[in-house]
Amino acid sequence: MNTKITIAACTIIMASLLCGCQNTGTTALNTNWGQSYESAKYLHILHPEAGGSQVVEEIDGQAANTINKQYQKSFTQKQEMTASESILKTIIK
Repeated sequence: MNTKITIAACTIIMASLLCGCQNTGTTALNTNWGQSYESAKYLHILHPEAGGSQVVEEIDGQAANTINKQYQKSFTQKQEMTASESILKTIIK
């Protein structure tokens, strides 16, 4: 009989402790949920012609090709880091 009362009391205490740990307040995520989607949707409704099929005309083909080659080349080269660069990378992470 005593063990049943002890088990029941422990269960009630554990349940009350767990209920006290839950967060019921509102967070910034909860208050702003979906706001960026709604904003983008309304702006698109107001200005459906925005964006469209515009082409970027500010960079010529040779410059774009050179930049693309350098970008692709950056993945094939393994650069050796000095000790100070390695330490800085570890600290920054």
